[in-house]
Amino acid sequence: MSTRPLLNALRIAFLLGSLCAVFTALQWKRVRPYTVKLDKYLVERLTKEPTETFDAAIAQLKAGEEEAGLSALTKLAGDLRDVRLGTRLATVKTDTLDELGARLLAAGKHEEAMQWTEELLDYDPRDFPALIRRAELHRLTGNDESELEDIQAAFRVGAAPGPAIGPFIDAMARRGRRDEIAEALLGLGHSGPLVVPPTGWEFRWAEASEADYAGAVDFSPKPDPLTGRLRGETPTQPGVTITVQHLRVDLPQGLHAALQSLEVDLTIQDGSKRSIGLAEVVRTSHLEPQEGGGFVAQGLADPYLVMEVPGSSAWEGVAQVSITMDIHPLLPPAAAELFQEGISAEEREAWGQQFGVNMVSALEVGLGR
Repeated sequence: MSTRPLLNALRIAFLLGSLCAVFTALQWKRVRPYTVKLDKYLVERLTKEPTETFDAAIAQLKAGEEEAGLSALTKLAGDLRDVRLGTRLATVKTDTLDELGARLLAAGKHEEAMQWTEELLDYDPRDFPALIRRAELHRLTGNDESELEDIQAAFRVGAAPGPAIGPFIDAMARRGRRDEIAEALLGLGHSGPLVVPPTGWEFRWAEASEADYAGAVDFSPKPDPLTGRLRGETPTQPGVTITVQHLRVDLPQGLHAALQSLEVDLTIQDGSKRSIGLAEVVRTSHLEPQEGGGFVAQGLADPYLVMEVPGSSAWEGVAQVSITMDIHPLLPPAAAELFQEGISAEEREAWGQQFGVNMVSALEVGLGR
């Protein structure tokens, strides 16, 4: 039996398939703009109502309408119950459950707070704020073992340079676990809170009100070889100047440090200089005033300070900004209290052999020794 008819049939089939593919590709170029618009419309339709509901509930809570806001969030959480992790509405669902848990915990409604926190962790077992909150709820109800499990899980998820280190140290300090605290801090080395990081610093300026901040400019402070103070400069562009009324300096997220002094030098286009410092600070975020001056950052998510130039008018023609500061690591009070007698000779030798003498010295500095 000849195979030629079969081969010819296959050739015709492949040819028709190829023609269909070419036709589809040509038509796709024509219809693609419409499908993109349709996709955008469908996505907006899917996400608009839940997002607006969440925003409205938060506005009610901020306005003091606690009952109405919590009721709206509770209904929204029920509406979003079937939303899967990784889909477009996942963030709205996570934010809703997180807000419910946090608000109810603050209101002292521990049972309800635990219900929504558990639901969030069933949805995403690695949700850091929920792990910390559930640990706090376990602590408040005397469930010591479960609190410790959640704190350790949060520490693994959140990493020590972020806000996980504070709750971890507090939990370990209450249990008198010096080795766990020291080994966690020393093991992180230069990526942990025993060292002030050179990255994560930002500078902003506003010509008038704080609402008009220009985009953030990164700067990397480095220690001065003579004074040891950290110094960083914003990049310059020939002929480009700025007008400054307010200045904002953002510190790295999750920083544990004492900021003892800070001076901002502004070089004017004509070569003259003007300076402002901590005396001109008008507002801070996640920074606590320190007795004797300066501020303390205790590992929170968004530490920054805002300064206002003296006088009633902005400074014009600023060509460069230099920032100089005295800052050193400062660990949470719970750690300092646990190590109030200092580090023993045996601990210093053992930890020095394992992690290095310099890191042990950094630990002592961070403990205020």
